[in-house]
Amino acid sequence: ALVIFYSNLGYIVILMLFIKSGFGIIGILAAGGIVNLAASLALFPTVRNLFHSEASTGDASVGVGKIMKFSLPFVVTGILNQIVWRQSEVIFLGHFHGAELAGFFGLAYRFPQLLLEFIPLTIWPIVMAGTSEAYEEDAANLPKAIELYYKLLYILVIPVAALGFAISKSIIPILYGETMAPAALFAQLFFVVFSYSFLYTPLSLALYVLEKSWVNMIIFLILAVVNVGLDLALIPKYGLWGAFIPVSIVLLLGVFLFFYALRRFRKDVRVPVFFIAKCYAAAIPAFLIAVADAKWSSPFAVALQFIAGAVLLVAGFRFFKVIGSEEKELMLRLPIPFKEKIVAIF
Repeated sequence: ALVIFYSNLGYIVILMLFIKSGFGIIGILAAGGIVNLAASLALFPTVRNLFHSEASTGDASVGVGKIMKFSLPFVVTGILNQIVWRQSEVIFLGHFHGAELAGFFGLAYRFPQLLLEFIPLTIWPIVMAGTSEAYEEDAANLPKAIELYYKLLYILVIPVAALGFAISKSIIPILYGETMAPAALFAQLFFVVFSYSFLYTPLSLALYVLEKSWVNMIIFLILAVVNVGLDLALIPKYGLWGAFIPVSIVLLLGVFLFFYALRRFRKDVRVPVFFIAKCYAAAIPAFLIAVADAKWSSPFAVALQFIAGAVLLVAGFRFFKVIGSEEKELMLRLPIPFKEKIVAIF
């Protein structure tokens, strides 16, 4: 978990240095290569110890064989994720409608995904390690650990989704130029779609903790097949909307599939629906900033709207009492700067 966390931070730092130095695409590839090599070297002693331990004791309970059985489905799942989570629609849009529409969709997809995923992806390995440890101590700890992960995720995700939805229609042309304006509406919608996709993230993690990585692989295989099928059915005729609809359907389908799959193994794991609903309700005023954003789209107006949205978010979270003592304790454990001040504000 720590290796992945520091690898992510290291990648950002190295990438920025290489880009500022003018290395371009080569710099991006080099940053990824350096970080992956460093992570491999950092993990090598642990892997070597596992080999030696299993060879000397004959105990395979935590040995290489078990780890490989758990890890190999990750390889397939990683490939399937390129379809489910990494814009397979861009390929089909480019084929059927040309590079322009593919570019619009790529930006509309990538912009909210980058903002919404950054912190959750960074903390995922830490949460995974902590949940696994809690489960190892007592299997009865799993439901509470998953509930806490849901709360942490939606405290982090909903503010970004609300502000992103509110100002996307103006910020996309400001950041990327008027030629990319057609991407703005879809970027706005993807902030909503990606926010509900996080409903299955804790369920997927629970399956990993239960050592059911093959179940995750099967679910992503189903989602990938449905995704490509809908792409081929809708994109040729409907263009950008034909690309958006499959993503929204498949990510919603994923929530139900993961919930059903986990129930087969642990019926005591619950989704804190009331808490998540409170998060969305608290963010409604910030979401409604989009009405003003549709009328006033200058950089100054967008800056004011962002500030107003942030103030409304704080007010909404306080009004609905989203962050109680348990949630404050969760946030204070995060490896992020200014967490004490953020908690104090909310």
